[in-house]
Amino acid sequence: MAISVDCSSCGKTLKAKDSAAGKTAKCPSCGELITIPLIDEVYDAEEAGEPDAEFAGVNSYDTPAIPDEGRIACSACGEMIAARAKKCRHCGEIFDAELKRKGRGNKSSGSRGGHSPPLADLGKRFIGAMAEGSAVLLFAGPGLGMILAADLNAPQPNEALMIVGVIALALGGLTFVGLNLYLIAVRSQTIGKYLVSTQITDYQTGEPAGFVKIFFIRILVNGLLGNIPLYGIIDILFIFGEERRCIHDYLAGTYVADIS
Repeated sequence: MAISVDCSSCGKTLKAKDSAAGKTAKCPSCGELITIPLIDEVYDAEEAGEPDAEFAGVNSYDTPAIPDEGRIACSACGEMIAARAKKCRHCGEIFDAELKRKGRGNKSSGSRGGHSPPLADLGKRFIGAMAEGSAVLLFAGPGLGMILAADLNAPQPNEALMIVGVIALALGGLTFVGLNLYLIAVRSQTIGKYLVSTQITDYQTGEPAGFVKIFFIRILVNGLLGNIPLYGIIDILFIFGEERRCIHDYLAGTYVADIS
C-alpha cells in the first residue's frame, strides 16, 4: 500500500510508502521538497496501489507528523475528506490555491489537475486574434467597399452609393458588436475565440468568466488604458509569460482557456 502525492512544482503524481507519512522527500522529477501527507489526508492506502519505485528510493528527511484535524465534506462532491487536504481523493478537486496555480502553468504537458480547463497555447491565441480581425473585415468590408467605390474625390462622386455604403458600414458594425456582446454574455467568448474554441475563464474558479469581468474590465478599462503610450505593446508582450496572461487578464482575474 502507498500514499499518492502531487508535486506542486512539476505536477507529477508520485507514490510513497505508508511509513513515509508526515516526512519530507525530494521529487525525483524536479528535486522539489514534498511533504508526504497522512494516509487519509489525500488518498486511502487501499486506493493508491503499490508505491512508485522511483519515488520510494528517494532519501526522506524526517519531520514531525502532522496531526489529524478532523474531516469535512468536499465542496465539489460532498464526500468526507481530511480537513487540511489540498485535493479531494474522491473527485480530484484542488483546494490549495498555489497547487491550482502551478497546475495552470503546467497544463501544456497535460499535468494540470482539478476541473479547470487548460490554458490556450500561443498558436491558438494568435489564430483567434487573426479570426477576430477577419470578422471585422467581413462585417465592415461591404460598407467600406461601397464608400471607396463612390469615389468622393471625383468631380461628381456617386452620392447614392456613398449613402448606401455608410448605412451598410453602420449595420455591419452594429452586427459585429452585437454578436460579440451576445457571445460574451452567453459563452464568455468573442467571435475569434468562438471560432478557435477558446474561452475567457475565471482564474480562481476555472469557470467561464462573467460579463462584468470581460466587458467592463478586459474591454472598457483596458481600452482606456490603451491611451497610455506603449501600453498596448506591453499588454500584448505579457502573453509570453509562463501563464500566457496579458495585463488585462491580471486586471480582470482571468485567463484564456482551451475548451476544444
